[in-house]
Amino acid sequence: CGGSLSARSTVGRDLHVRLDPFWGVPDLDVVYTSQVDEAAAQLSKWSEFHEFGLYVKMAGTDNKAFSPARVALLGISRGSKVLIFDLRHLREVPVPLPEPVAVFLEDPGRTFYGMGLSHGCGSLAFEFDAVARCVDLAGRAWPQIKRGGGIYGLFNRYVSDIDLWRPDSLETLSSQARHAYLQWAVPHYFMSFHGPPREEWVLTMSKLFAAGPIWLRVADPKHEWSSARKEWMAKRQAKGGSS
Repeated sequence: CGGSLSARSTVGRDLHVRLDPFWGVPDLDVVYTSQVDEAAAQLSKWSEFHEFGLYVKMAGTDNKAFSPARVALLGISRGSKVLIFDLRHLREVPVPLPEPVAVFLEDPGRTFYGMGLSHGCGSLAFEFDAVARCVDLAGRAWPQIKRGGGIYGLFNRYVSDIDLWRPDSLETLSSQARHAYLQWAVPHYFMSFHGPPREEWVLTMSKLFAAGPIWLRVADPKHEWSSARKEWMAKRQAKGGSS
């Protein structure tokens, strides 16, 4: 990553920084926190909006009993504002998301966009019992998004090869924040020039079931998955797969 950073305030591991423009990405106002109150304060500022970018960063854990990849960071973006919520402290056992974050994500009036969201939203559903209304830009979305280059290739340009598992430095945070910003900026562009999204692009419960780590399901989940499982199995059998 490049560009310069100026920290406006630092409290413990929480950061509120402004990123200078970089490679066409405008200056960004970023809140990085692991505190529920801090995250809720930012989300409350977005209460009137309905379209967001969503970035779900997967990373390993120190607990060898779990898969090496679980949800680590949750990036939500709207315009030049980016919230990065650190979930690593909640991963000792599968537990629901903190209520303010879950309520925001599960509002049926909000839609979240991102490249490769099938796996990320499936992981949120089973690790944290949160089902958001998501559109995976790498799947069914605007046909003008070409895989392997063009707008699709933008998502790889801003992801550095530094240690994304530990977002402790401003350099790492800049990579995460710009990646999160693009999850909103790209669909915003296509909505402006190619029309609104289609309802059939929204990830169904069946698709989330297929993509999510079902073995990490929280105890007594509020979401019912039997119908999604049946639909997923029926589709597999129709394609000649095993049940």
